[in-house]
Amino acid sequence: MKEWYRLFLRRKSVYDAFDHTTKTFQSLKTKDEAEAERLLVALNEAGKQPAMNLILAARVAEASQRGRHQEMALTKFVPVS
Repeated sequence: MKEWYRLFLRRKSVYDAFDHTTKTFQSLKTKDEAEAERLLVALNEAGKQPAMNLILAARVAEASQRGRHQEMALTKFVPVS
């Protein structure tokens, strides 16, 4: 499968990721090549699994809401001294 993003060095200073489908550049905000490669791999992996990413985001949101409801229930029924 063809990679979604490619790595570019902008003006010998900061690395960019180039999206070949939309023809846009996204700054990786780093000057370190190793870190830029790591970020590029993360971007490409996220593009390969969009459905899984949506499921994980929904589960995290659900868990955080559940935690807030439990916290509200405890403060409502348990007196805080």
